[in-house]
Amino acid sequence: MDIEQLMIFTLLFGSTILLAWPLGKYVRRVFSAEPPSVRIFSSIENRTFKFARIDPNQAMSLGQYLRAFLTLNLLWVVYGLTLLLFQGNLPLNPDGNPSMEWTLALHSAIRNQAILI
Repeated sequence: MDIEQLMIFTLLFGSTILLAWPLGKYVRRVFSAEPPSVRIFSSIENRTFKFARIDPNQAMSLGQYLRAFLTLNLLWVVYGLTLLLFQGNLPLNPDGNPSMEWTLALHSAIRNQAILI
């Protein structure tokens, strides 16, 4: 391991250790329904709720949950399919991997989504 790799490892490990405690406290407060001491994301969250017409004080029904689940999964499959179909034309492709044939790209996108579920 050369000095550059050692410095990168040390920086990454150190930042992980330094951020673990405050981020852990923040996530604990979010999931325990306590108001976090610092509302970093509240304005983004409120705008997202308003845009999506979501009432944060109302629980989701089973139908609403399934519709949201299937919509997000469909969006991820479309995103993965698009990425794989145009992989050869993307700017950050240092290995020069070619684009996939559409059947292989569809299979890979669906398969990767099935792994995430």
